[in-house]
Amino acid sequence: MNIYKSCPLCGAILSIDSAYNGAIVCPKCQRQMIASQLRELPSIKIQCPQCQTRLISYNIKDNAVIRCSKCMYTSTLGS
Repeated sequence: MNIYKSCPLCGAILSIDSAYNGAIVCPKCQRQMIASQLRELPSIKIQCPQCQTRLISYNIKDNAVIRCSKCMYTSTLGS
């Protein structure tokens, strides 16, 4: 099963096999990370308020931006 996290440096979404513990290289910024450490980054699951598509926001920080890939709704968490 794959889990999805974003690169802490550039925000690119990375797909990680849940059983894999080796190195992951971000295809956007080339940062190398260890899969087990990347899986530990916080994330939350939410639904788009317009179309009800399930969204995931990665690496939660103050005012994290979310965007629905289906209807393009954009907002910040907490607004």
